[in-house]
Order: sequence, then C-alpha cells, then structure tokens
Amino acid sequence: MQDGARNELRRIGELLDSGVYPVVRNGGVVVPREPIVSPQILGQESKHVRPGKEAAKARPRARESERQGASSPGASWSPPGPGTPRPATPLVVAELRNKLAHELAALEQAYPGTRHWLDDEGMWFVVESSLLPRFSQKAVFIVAIRFADGLVRGWGFWGTEAVGYEWIGPRHTNFPDGSICAFEPTDDTWTVWSPLVGLLDLYTLWAVRQLHLRTFGRWPGYQSVRYPYERTLELREDEYCGCARYTQLYGKCCRDADRALSQIREAVLFTLGMHGGLRQPPSAIVNFLRNSSFPPDTREIFPLVKPSA
Repeated sequence: MQDGARNELRRIGELLDSGVYPVVRNGGVVVPREPIVSPQILGQESKHVRPGKEAAKARPRARESERQGASSPGASWSPPGPGTPRPATPLVVAELRNKLAHELAALEQAYPGTRHWLDDEGMWFVVESSLLPRFSQKAVFIVAIRFADGLVRGWGFWGTEAVGYEWIGPRHTNFPDGSICAFEPTDDTWTVWSPLVGLLDLYTLWAVRQLHLRTFGRWPGYQSVRYPYERTLELREDEYCGCARYTQLYGKCCRDADRALSQIREAVLFTLGMHGGLRQPPSAIVNFLRNSSFPPDTREIFPLVKPSA
C-alpha cells in the first residue's frame, strides 16, 4: 500500500474511533470528513444465527455514512427512515421485485459496472468497490435477496478477476456461511425496503474497516462481540470493547474478566453455539464469483434462518 492510501486509511480509522463516519462517493470510494457534528448512531452489525434462534456475534456499531455522488457535486446522501416489515404475500413479493428492479439504475450509477441477475425467486448482484482514492486494491461484493421473505445475504472478497479473489473475514462475518455483518437488522439500520445503494455503502465501509484491520492489525471504531471467548481470541487491548460499554477500550473493560473465566468451558460453549466456531463462504458462492454466468439456486444459500445484514 502506498503512503498516500495508507495515510488516508489511518485518518479514516482515527475518525471512526472518535465517532465520525466518512463520506462514500461513487464507485465505493471512502474519504474522511472532518468532525463537525457527530452523526446519530445508525445501528449494529448483524447477529450470528443458529437453528431455532439468533445467536450473538461480533457486531461493529455502525453510524450513518454520507454519500456524495457525481450527479450532485457537494451534496450529501443518507438513507431514509426505517422500512416497514411486510408479510410474505404474492402482492408484496411482486412489490419487492418491482422496487428492486426500479433501483438498478441508481445502483449502477453509484457503483459502475454492477452486474445483476433477476428471476422470480430473487435478485443477485456482483458489485465492485474501490475503497480508497488512488488505491489498487478492490473489494467485490456478492449480494443475494430472496423475494419470498426479503432475506439478504452478502459476501465480500478482496481482488479482481485478473488477480484472483480472497474472502474477507473471518472477523465480523456470520457463522457458519461467512456472510457480511455490517449492521444490526433489528435496529432498522437498513431493511430490504431501503435504498440498495445504502446497503452497498454499508458494505463498503465494512470493507474499509476490514482493510484497516488487515493493514494496522486493529478494528477501528465501535464493535459488539458478546461471547467472552470470542473477545479473548480476537480483540486487541486498544480496540473498543464488544460489550454494552462499547465506548471503553477492551484492555480497560472486559479483558481481565474474560480471561478469568474457564477458557475450556467458554470454548466449548462458543463452539457448540456457533456451528463449530468456523466461518467460510459456501462453495456455490466461490464458484459463482469465479464463473459468474449464472447465480446459485437461492435454496443453497438461504437456510431456514432469520434475516441477516
């Protein structure tokens, strides 16, 4: 990484630590903005899921990022208020399908080169995000939306078709399918009735935070990690703690209490509760990324679980 991009990434991390969230420009380019007014807390990253109930996981609290598009220089964009849950009826399925189809132009303007597939079951997208100005590393998102119930899944990868791909994870991804966890859906951060561009902006900010973790070894900004064993494994002392006191650094908050617990017992509980404690994208997603002629069958991707980010 060149010094200019590295310094930009460091600055974004510093602002995230202070609760100031960046601007997302067309192409998924994230740039810092100066702390004028601290934005309202937007939500938290999605929960892990396990059969029969939602399970707690690492969830960074995300605040609303601004969007600046080439079509309106200097203007800022933010998603509207929370969407309204709707029952899965044929009328609503048709309404959701039409809503998403009508947003394709806006999505392709905000993220040029977006590819999509649309059928009666759902919609798939492959979207590339540039992340930082003058930066060669790209993030590629595969996103699936099922019309029957509005379930959404997204996966992130580093790379391009020319150089190959590498899954972005495992931190802040769902168990067991390795899908993106960028917000808490129960907070109405984003719903399937919100703009698609807002979802990709949240994924882009998630990827920039992952890039900060990869570059500097530290997750910037607030996060939520409910399992003590997972905190012990993943959190640095100078990262924000994953408990309810999320504004405290882990080293001054839960670290000592977490380490005082029986690590064997905590490891067993975590492993049993989190599908063996392993995360990886399904082979159908990896194959689709490499040979994106036809998307996978949605039944391979959406198990009987509750909605995820």
